[in-house]
Amino acid sequence: MNGKKVDYELLSQEVSDKVSVIVENYEIDTETAETTIKISKGLKILNLALSNADLTEKAEIIDPEDFQISNVEADHDGFNGTITITANQDVVETNIRNYLEISPVVNYTVNVEGRKIYIKSEKFDIEKTYTINVKEGLIGTLGGKLKYEYTEEVSFGKLDPEIKILNRKAEYLSGKGLKNIEVRIVSVPKVKVVIQKVYKNNLLSYLSSRSYYDDYYYDDYYYYDGPRDVGDLGDLVYEKEVVTTSLAVSNGGRVLNLDFEDKIGNHDGVYVVEIRSSDDYWLKARKIVSVSDIGLIAKKGRDNLYVFANSIESAKPLSGVKLEITGKNNQVLGNIETNKDGFAVYSLKNMPADGFSPSLITAKMGSDFNFLPFNRTQIGTSRFDISGKTENLSGYDAFIYGDRDIYRPGETMHISVILRDEEWNVPGEIPVKMKLFAPNGKVFKTVKKTLNQYGSFETDVAIPNTAPTGSYSVEVYTSTDIYLSSKALKVEEFVPDRIKVDVKVDQNELFLGQTMNLLVQANNLFGPPATNRNYEIQENVKRSYFYAKKYGSYYFGLTGGMTYFDSNVRSGKTDGNGLVKESYIYPMSYSDMGVLRADYFVTVFDETGRPVNRRTSATIYTQDKFYGIDLEDYYNKTDKLMRIPLIAVDKDGNVQSGVKASVKIIKHEYRTVLAKSGSYYRYKSEHEEVVQYDKTIDLNGENTVLSFTPKTSGRYDIRVSKPGSKTYVEQSFYSYGWGSTTNSSFQVNNEGNIDIELDKDKYQVGDKAKVILNTPFSGKVLVTVERKNVTDHFYLKTDKRTVSFDLDIKDDFVPNVYISATLIKPHGESDIPLTVAHGYMPVMVENSANRIPVTIVAVEKSQSKIKQKISVKSTPNTAMTIAVVDEGILQVTGFQTPDPYAYFYRKCALAVNSYNIYPYLFPEIAIKTGKEGGGAGEELAKRINPMTNKRFKLVSFWSGIKTTDKNGNLEYEIDIPQFSGDLRIMAVAYNGKAFGASKANMKVADPVVISTALPRFLSPKDTIEMSVNLSNTTSSAMNCDLSVAIKRACEDDW
Repeated sequence: MNGKKVDYELLSQEVSDKVSVIVENYEIDTETAETTIKISKGLKILNLALSNADLTEKAEIIDPEDFQISNVEADHDGFNGTITITANQDVVETNIRNYLEISPVVNYTVNVEGRKIYIKSEKFDIEKTYTINVKEGLIGTLGGKLKYEYTEEVSFGKLDPEIKILNRKAEYLSGKGLKNIEVRIVSVPKVKVVIQKVYKNNLLSYLSSRSYYDDYYYDDYYYYDGPRDVGDLGDLVYEKEVVTTSLAVSNGGRVLNLDFEDKIGNHDGVYVVEIRSSDDYWLKARKIVSVSDIGLIAKKGRDNLYVFANSIESAKPLSGVKLEITGKNNQVLGNIETNKDGFAVYSLKNMPADGFSPSLITAKMGSDFNFLPFNRTQIGTSRFDISGKTENLSGYDAFIYGDRDIYRPGETMHISVILRDEEWNVPGEIPVKMKLFAPNGKVFKTVKKTLNQYGSFETDVAIPNTAPTGSYSVEVYTSTDIYLSSKALKVEEFVPDRIKVDVKVDQNELFLGQTMNLLVQANNLFGPPATNRNYEIQENVKRSYFYAKKYGSYYFGLTGGMTYFDSNVRSGKTDGNGLVKESYIYPMSYSDMGVLRADYFVTVFDETGRPVNRRTSATIYTQDKFYGIDLEDYYNKTDKLMRIPLIAVDKDGNVQSGVKASVKIIKHEYRTVLAKSGSYYRYKSEHEEVVQYDKTIDLNGENTVLSFTPKTSGRYDIRVSKPGSKTYVEQSFYSYGWGSTTNSSFQVNNEGNIDIELDKDKYQVGDKAKVILNTPFSGKVLVTVERKNVTDHFYLKTDKRTVSFDLDIKDDFVPNVYISATLIKPHGESDIPLTVAHGYMPVMVENSANRIPVTIVAVEKSQSKIKQKISVKSTPNTAMTIAVVDEGILQVTGFQTPDPYAYFYRKCALAVNSYNIYPYLFPEIAIKTGKEGGGAGEELAKRINPMTNKRFKLVSFWSGIKTTDKNGNLEYEIDIPQFSGDLRIMAVAYNGKAFGASKANMKVADPVVISTALPRFLSPKDTIEMSVNLSNTTSSAMNCDLSVAIKRACEDDW
């Protein structure tokens, strides 16, 4: 400053495009301080690369006594005008009106935010010019005073004409409400309101013709793209010309009342409301509007359609509502009527064709009429956990398995299939097809089989030596070619793994500066340690989330700081015990980044250079205190005190006291900026973060509650951090209230979420589940239990935004059902925009009778070239297969022991679709006066060296389908060849609805195991060194004499 380098303090702590600094105790002895600001290269910019050059900017810092007005701007949204006066320092708001004059005189409001003075009024005329006088004596916060009166003329410019219905999503208007909708009419003095009715029998035709949104935006320009003209599908019922200024003013526009007389009210239908300019007919907006008090909720299951009818006004059930179900083909399927609980059900069984699938429900009660089109009102469920197994068209499911999932050319694939219907019953001795597809997609082989009495079959497929390598696919079909299931198999020239690698860390959690040791143990699969083997360890660090179980309602997620960390690779050799020890220390430069997770990808190479990969991880705490925010309400009323609990805990979730915390509350503003286009002005939006609260407070146990009152509508962020830290915990909330919505307000989502809590992760049949529903507002909850169909339904009232109930777990719940909750409330003027809330939660259920016990009895150790008997104990007369496979083969693909129980009783997807009108309700708007929304594990892919299939003989045994005797016993004998390694014994059992699986291991090794490493190919005159590994698998020392025999054209230098 003025040629001297000065010290400064950085004020900004959050990610932003603006950075504030303060220079203290600097005296300006001239009118201005010539200031040069330099930012060195290497600055990290969010989502961009590092800056590669120094940045230099010059500026003038004025004398605090020199207070000036630097700019005056005006903008208008067609209803409210805003004049913004900008000074060169923050303005004192006290008695601000005494220093302002506006000519011509209008009533206005004024508020000060920093250097800006905002003058707002709905009386500002777009076409007039106004003179703004700022009187001498206006005071700045730095002590300066305005020395001279400031005068400037401003105008708003001419706005493009525009007609828009503000709520694009809504289509349903409460028949017992105020019947007002908000419209935006700019620079159009007169409009014509035209209302047509689309008759009930023409609704599907009209709705399916095209998208019927009102409008869309493209590149900041407004275009009309409403529904098509009604044409012959309806008739005119109302028409009236309206002077725009006669319409009442609302928050963002005008209020149009739709309480009109329908001159053909004896014919049911839905209205199409069109508002168009009286002079320019091309300028218009059009929307479908249903005026009714019948609130409809529908759920379509596999066999039935369930309909719930409640009053929109009172949320009470409506009995006697006549419902007509129409299919996609516009044919009436049938009629039903709601009972005293407002409920009705229609059977969907035996539909004659696909076109009869329900597509529209119309409801009639007296003269009241409403409709529910399925293509527009389906409830989105992507945010809920409803995925899983889906039903097959045939009603069957097939489990495909074998002894392994990788083979060499020249081997034989062993494939077995278990078939069950959707209730896990044996389907009988029915014919099925199996197709094996080659890597090129062509059918390699087709097999036709008939199921045995256990609902299974098996087949062997010989793979020619000339078969192409790659991924094959086994697919199972019914006899009528309906696809059931598939499984991928590989055919490769591979070599089995020779070693087993175990990886662990000596401490799973550590702080910065502490040492963590990574321990790797490599053993030959036949037992002894794998010594002097090469290894590589790749370390990747990434951000993780902190969670305190005791304070589950608090949010601890961090924003800001580093999001990318360099990868680190280390290498070396295993020691004489096959052990690797690597130490890691994480630097203090990682401070205040919350929780980090370090992943370690370990690769150990056997004597031939083939890799075996393993992975483990550790948790790194970069701070000793974690800050949490318990934001109970996502939507909050303006001018209403919010109480936000804050907390600090240690890494174990224990609450702490006397912890300093920096707390900021930011409001997101979207300022409208005029941009000139020809002779017109158009608006663009600029985002700005305005600090509403900024203090350092003490957090003491569970007793710290932040009090804050939002004054205007919009989105707010609360940020809590360690003082001076660049990272912070952030939670967002919305403030919403009549009369406080400004030009910078938000687009509101009127659908809330219901959080559903269960007391267990999994239940047994006969248990009682305790369920808690946490709701975003008080009201009436429709609870349904569903999966294929709705099995139960009931209503609950929630006055304190939480309600609980018990659910009896039944056998037909296996393997899971879903609890669905739909929250509604009486529809009226509301402090929050939510009209409905939804929640889904899977309930996992088991029946122990469906699991078959399987016990394998076999020796733990064996020598090669002998026979071994394997005994399996299970239930009597049960189908069973036994596979015995070299663990080195199974490690290549990470093959898991087949488990038919886990397959058949896996989680099922939700098959019930839900529809309702409540997200599409127009808000109740009263006319008021006044002012105014992998992974790194794959990075180390198996580096398998192709080897000829004749060099290494694979060890694999397959029993085929056998049956246990009347005592549940089965014996299987194997003849072990010359081999050293680890054999995995895998038994799969099934009988009716019950399934089971088990595994055991058998080590195979002779007293001395010899292994060598040689290249596959040699050229004439090549010289090689052959390494020979001898392993003593006994407990005694021994001496060995070695001899090497070399055949063909090689010289022996031994």
